[in-house]
Amino acid sequence: MRIEPSDVLVWGDAGNSDSFKTLIAHINHERCGNAAMCIGAAQGALEYAVQYMGERRIGDKTLGDFQGLQWKIADMATQIEGARLLLQRAVHMAGPHGTPPALETAMAKTAANLAAKFVCDEAIQLLGGYGFSREYPVERVYRDIRGLCIGAGTVEVQRAQYRVRHPAGAQERERFRAVDRLEHLEVAPSQRAGNLDSQQGLGFDEQDRGTLAAAGKVNDVAHRSVSAPPAAHLGADNAAIDGQFHAGSARDLPR
Repeated sequence: MRIEPSDVLVWGDAGNSDSFKTLIAHINHERCGNAAMCIGAAQGALEYAVQYMGERRIGDKTLGDFQGLQWKIADMATQIEGARLLLQRAVHMAGPHGTPPALETAMAKTAANLAAKFVCDEAIQLLGGYGFSREYPVERVYRDIRGLCIGAGTVEVQRAQYRVRHPAGAQERERFRAVDRLEHLEVAPSQRAGNLDSQQGLGFDEQDRGTLAAAGKVNDVAHRSVSAPPAAHLGADNAAIDGQFHAGSARDLPR
């Protein structure tokens, strides 16, 4: 579409990008709104498909009586709920009047876009020829969400956030885990040692040892003498650290 000079309501300064910066500063809000619209559209398509399956009869049975079609509904509902929880986490982590974090927002939008495409496509499939007809609403819902999968950054753009941001987050989580190992080791006081060499055999690398020394944990380190494998001792603790690392973990979400 061509924009004529007469179409411009307010002329800006071509050399000043402050307005663009303000717009981009709210991109994560837009992406969360985009995800919310996708989840709402998918929920509507799911509910309509369920209603149709309860009414459409084949012989003495409804479509809802067939187990294979019940599985489709289960998969659709699971996709929606997964996307909804990711969106709730992103919004919850923003806090009052805050901005949703970029990584969690990208995950939420990706999940919501893909869930909406899957659910709306399956809804059309469940309605058969009616699903493709404009006499029924699911074909329009699919067209609506297809544009949302492009707006505010495509799924491919959101996935690029993982590459840019997630490795740093994973590395930081490992630092927490390293400290957590020391705090939960079951060792006798007589086995404690106060030097960095005592950390050998615990799976720490040089970066771990430097981090732990700076954290003041070195004097509490001892050789592992227990027979159980590390995973048995640390699995639950590491899971807890993962939950603490993300302030918006599932246990903190509003019920």
